[in-house]
Amino acid sequence: MILASSTERSAAIDALLAATRPIMMALQRAGGTPYLVGGAVRDALRGAASHDQDLEVHGLSLDAIASAVAPLGRVEAVGRSYRVLKLYRADSTPLDIAPAPDGRGIVAALGRRDFTWNALAVRADGELVDPYGGLDDLRARLIRHVSPAFDDDPLRVLRAMRFAARYDLRLCAATAARCRALLPAAAGLAASRIWGEWERWAMAAAFPGAGLRVLAETGWLEAYPELQYLVDPERLQVVGRRCTVAAALARRAGFDPARCGIVCFALLVLGDDTDPALLPETRANTATTLLTRLGAPHRIIEPIAALCRVGAACVPPDDRAVARLAWQLAPADMRLWEIVCAASAQAGRPARAALELAEARGVADRPAEPLVQGRDLIGAGIAGGPTLGSLLRAAYQAQLDGAFATTEAGIAWAQAHYRTAH
Repeated sequence: MILASSTERSAAIDALLAATRPIMMALQRAGGTPYLVGGAVRDALRGAASHDQDLEVHGLSLDAIASAVAPLGRVEAVGRSYRVLKLYRADSTPLDIAPAPDGRGIVAALGRRDFTWNALAVRADGELVDPYGGLDDLRARLIRHVSPAFDDDPLRVLRAMRFAARYDLRLCAATAARCRALLPAAAGLAASRIWGEWERWAMAAAFPGAGLRVLAETGWLEAYPELQYLVDPERLQVVGRRCTVAAALARRAGFDPARCGIVCFALLVLGDDTDPALLPETRANTATTLLTRLGAPHRIIEPIAALCRVGAACVPPDDRAVARLAWQLAPADMRLWEIVCAASAQAGRPARAALELAEARGVADRPAEPLVQGRDLIGAGIAGGPTLGSLLRAAYQAQLDGAFATTEAGIAWAQAHYRTAH
């Protein structure tokens, strides 16, 4: 996390205030004291724009806040207990507005946040409120919890993992110790919340290896039996580096966040290749078990399991091998597999050659379409039913092996195969 210059910070905060000034003025006129809080302030100090804008208002009830901002847009109550208002404006990003959680002032309210650089606020006049040293921790790239209130939500340990992976941060010793004490609570976290943090680790982070380091330092690897091998510092370093390289390669290739996450998770399961005798199906099962434990959706699990089943194998760049590999990888694809190979430093150049051949043959993104369909065989006089399905599967495998290259030749092959079997 790189701290911006003082000039850049001032400009970013001014831009934030400009976007929210009418709302803050309306709240002040109603007798409240509004503050910009949360990630938008943190990102402004980094000189970065933020899509999330949050206001915390002291001195007004929720109803009074709603009345004050109603003329400025559509107001909806959100959250589990409807303690947050979302203000929708015609030409701006939606804004979250909430009353202060207690009546003890901004310092106490910020003290209930997770990390020091999230416990920052900006007054309507532009003054930065930083009671817990968040600016210094940003400068030092350090994750530090704010107060004992950190323990209120054990998910914050996984948030530390996610922030480390996003900004390449390290964990301070006191926060690591606090996270270790929270390990017994890991089993009680809802799967949907766990997946939310792991999803960001894989899909929206430039430094996933830094996130894995946080898991090791906090002892939270124990919560994931499939990742116990990362307790070894050397293996942790290798796998962390590979995941980080994969994230960079995937973005360079123009992958969307979901596809970036797929290659990161595949490399996490494939590990550091110290056990080449591990059966492909075992690797795929490990991927499925881990991702199910993390609460991942099936649309994510299936391509990752396929990549783990194939692994970073060296494939000769010939038509048959590439066609069969594209079939084996589904619902993943050759582009995902090539990134896995490149990041794992195994068969990188052969994988690139295989991908180029797959692109030329039209199978880089999906397996080859079957040349022989059920209607073709029925038209050729072969009866439907289970036998037809078996014959179609055999015909597709023969197609991948290069036994025929046209539909007509495929029908002839199937007829001959059918006569032989009957």
